[in-house]
Amino acid sequence: MKLTMEKAQALLATTTDEEHLIVHAFNVRGSMEAFARHFDQPPEEVEHWGAVGYLHDYDYQRFPSEHLAHTEVELRAEGVEEADIRAILSHGWMLVNDVTPQTDLEKSLYCADELSGLVWATALMRPSGISDLEPRSVVKKFKDKKFAAKCSRDVIRRSVELLGLELAEAIAICIDGMRPYAGKTGLLPRPAADSEKHHLTQQERENMTIKYQGKETETSAANVAAFLEENGVAANEAVIELDGEIVAANAAAGTLLHNGAELNAFRIVSGG
Repeated sequence: MKLTMEKAQALLATTTDEEHLIVHAFNVRGSMEAFARHFDQPPEEVEHWGAVGYLHDYDYQRFPSEHLAHTEVELRAEGVEEADIRAILSHGWMLVNDVTPQTDLEKSLYCADELSGLVWATALMRPSGISDLEPRSVVKKFKDKKFAAKCSRDVIRRSVELLGLELAEAIAICIDGMRPYAGKTGLLPRPAADSEKHHLTQQERENMTIKYQGKETETSAANVAAFLEENGVAANEAVIELDGEIVAANAAAGTLLHNGAELNAFRIVSGG
């Protein structure tokens, strides 16, 4: 029996509880459902493609340095069909294995894994979230290699070529699929009060306190990334939103303080 969403959710719940990985699962699920519709799949296949997308990082939290090495044996023991196991393995092509994406489902998963991350990071920095996100905004961020650097531009290029799509077409498909899950992925429009940012004065930038995961340090805005790196968040793996700009990204949050008053929240958004 093909993988169902109910089974995919039950299986992922046994291995994964980190928020950013669950967010990523929903992003890939939505994108895969949209790709299925693009390829004129019937409703039951739309669910099936979404289930494969939701479960694709089944072993990542437990074995980040051995991603997909444990997936095949464990999912087979859980009764997952061989075709679905192969589809999940194929998103590691040229990254951790040589399982070439062959079917439309496999090619779509290979694309959705990376491209949905770029779409999500772009939407996250917008007060309106993903509600009115246009493909051209994501294309612009695609060209900025420092933005969401963990989203491989090479994989995205290869995947859209495999699918026979233009980049903007694939982005539009992901946006369409991810919108229904915005409430689960932090991409709903923010209330006006939350989207109005306090822009730091020069004095505030030089005389501030960073609070992150219970730790505080007096520093300057220029040293935010360095402080986070000291606390286990590599700048090139992260997005820090400061004064409305994405500086560096993981599902944790911190606060910038000046004389005890909150100035601006920053979010670290994970790559996965």
